[in-house]
Amino acid sequence: MAAVKMRQQLNRRAFMPTFWGGGFDSPSPMVRLNSRQIRLDLIAATEHDRQAAEDYALLARLGLGWSREDVRWHLCEPQPGHYEFSHLEPVVDAAKKHNIQIVWSWMHYGCPEFTNPLDASFPDQLAALGVQHLRWLRQHGITDPIVCPINEISYYTWHVETLGNWYPFALGQGARLKANLIAGHRRCYEQSKEIVPETRILMIDPFYYAVGDARDPATEESAAFWREASWEAMDQLAAYSDILGMNFYPDSQVECYRSPGDKHDARRMLPLDDPRRVSLTQALQFYHSRYGSMPVLVAETSVRGMRRAPWITRLTDEAIEAIKRDLPLVGICWYPVLDVWDWGYLRHGRVPNRPRFSRSGLIRIDHTGSGLRRSVSATLLQVLHTQEARVHSIQQSASA
Repeated sequence: MAAVKMRQQLNRRAFMPTFWGGGFDSPSPMVRLNSRQIRLDLIAATEHDRQAAEDYALLARLGLGWSREDVRWHLCEPQPGHYEFSHLEPVVDAAKKHNIQIVWSWMHYGCPEFTNPLDASFPDQLAALGVQHLRWLRQHGITDPIVCPINEISYYTWHVETLGNWYPFALGQGARLKANLIAGHRRCYEQSKEIVPETRILMIDPFYYAVGDARDPATEESAAFWREASWEAMDQLAAYSDILGMNFYPDSQVECYRSPGDKHDARRMLPLDDPRRVSLTQALQFYHSRYGSMPVLVAETSVRGMRRAPWITRLTDEAIEAIKRDLPLVGICWYPVLDVWDWGYLRHGRVPNRPRFSRSGLIRIDHTGSGLRRSVSATLLQVLHTQEARVHSIQQSASA
């Protein structure tokens, strides 16, 4: 038993170069804005495509040994069956220079306009993109990539079905859309293992936890429904994945409530100090109970402003407790690592002339006359280095 436990700990440490990583927020959906359809592109909006060298130098300064990037499918396949990955060259070069591992996504809410996630051809189209990207990576000396075929199947489905302003603008067709996205992930897993068997497939979905009002049984029933529904995609795709990705945000823990006179429940975020909240350690226990010893990566987490440093420390505390309990946590990704537009713009498809940045990143962006300037807070720098050292010490002790 001790030998098995040691192998598990060593394997956990081998997953990522560092425990903490940083992700570049990269959704690229087609959105409906009044009578127009336009493409949002956060990589272009933050100039990460133009400033990849500086961004990766700052990642290294922060002590983050791995990152998350999206290929931006609409650029990789400008015409059906014609693939182009040259726009990824600066990112790969910068990551190599600083010895940073990239975790790739193939679809982050966006796809080419000639591709429809509702069509029967979609799984094959996504898998074809993935195969070409894996071959391109192999040409660049990357033979054991980690890839997420579709980022947040559940959230993307909910957004398209409920709000209706993201492509494929399929109000009320959530079940059909989710089934096709799940089929796409499966096809990517099968094709990737044939082409590059060393590829590790990551399935990323939000951790979502709901509670009800004990005085209102209807809200308790609603909360139970949402808790179970949040596992639907991962339950079907765990067998087609090598790593499970948990997006762990404060606003993904909610209370179902009903105001006087309302016929339907609403949901609101649980306060951070609410005792009904689930800690990261408890969330990992849910994953372990459901999926056994499959590795779990916190693929996204963040808060804004002055709460960032305390949140890093809080999650590190909870991660250390998880490691002590031998739960299969392999890392945490701060997402977005680079400030991005306020998500209120993205959710409603608004594109202002001078968007407001969310101040949720570890790398700050400021407008200047010559473009967007980057900077790193000395406080966040120190906090990250301190918490990374704490985890490293615990990992060493656990595998000793």
